Amino acid sequence: MARSKKMLLTNRLLRNLWLLYSCIDYYVKCLKCFREVRSEVVVVDRYIDDFIIDQALNFGVIPRDLGAFKNILYLKRFRFPDYKIILELPAGIGYRRKKDGTPFVYIKAREEYYKQLDGLNTLCPDGRCSIQTLSKQIETWVLDKLDMKKYESTSNYYIRCRRHGL
Repeated sequence: MARSKKMLLTNRLLRNLWLLYSCIDYYVKCLKCFREVRSEVVVVDRYIDDFIIDQALNFGVIPRDLGAFKNILYLKRFRFPDYKIILELPAGIGYRRKKDGTPFVYIKAREEYYKQLDGLNTLCPDGRCSIQTLSKQIETWVLDKLDMKKYESTSNYYIRCRRHGL
């Protein structure tokens, strides 16, 4: 986080205004994004989790307190996913794979936070496995969760998984 932003967020009033503004801004963007969606199943890439982790880092929330941070008033308006897939991937490997200029420090800082996001309806497969293994594991889990086993998988079935970014 930039030094000037860090200094700004030491003031309690400004910190709360920043969080309110950030939450409203992200919420409006999500409403616009999902406005046209008319489907029973929607697959999104890190919809709310990255936002929460970014804000937790802005406010100095430690990873084990992430659950309590998610329950603050401003974040309760968001629609949280029914199911999540979070690839377990060491930051070093994620950094080497990402290759988009994201600093390693940025990825490393988020590693422990992602570990706090698992839960009853979360699959956390080992991201070091082959694409084929991951794809099959995810497909099986998703179809089981959605109770769609009656549908046959096709060779055109692809799952795109990304670990970081929005």
